[in-house]
Amino acid sequence: VNVSQILLHAKSKNSRLYRYGGDEFVLVAHHCDLKSVQVLLAKAEIDAGALEQPLSFAYGVVEVKDGDDLYSQLEKADVLMYEMKRGYKSDAKKKPVSEVDL
Repeated sequence: VNVSQILLHAKSKNSRLYRYGGDEFVLVAHHCDLKSVQVLLAKAEIDAGALEQPLSFAYGVVEVKDGDDLYSQLEKADVLMYEMKRGYKSDAKKKPVSEVDL
C-alpha cells in the first residue's frame, strides 16, 4: 500500500487525483468546500498511520474559485504542504491526527 492508493480510496466520486512531480499529487475535489477536503485528507492520514508499516504524508489545501490563477493557488498549496512537513520534523511529539480539530 502506498500514499496514492490511500488517496484514491479516500477521495470522493467527483474528485480526481493527479501525480504532480515525483512524489507529489494534486487532488481536484469538485463541488467540495475547504473543510470537507481537510477532513478527507485527515482521515486518509489516519488510515496511512494505521497500516502495518505506517505511512505519513503532508498536504496543503487551497480553494480555487472562478478567476483564481491556478498556478498561484498550486504554489500556495505547496507552501502549506512544506509548512506541514516542517511541523512534523520539529514536533516529535505531534498529537495524533485523530485529535485534529475536524
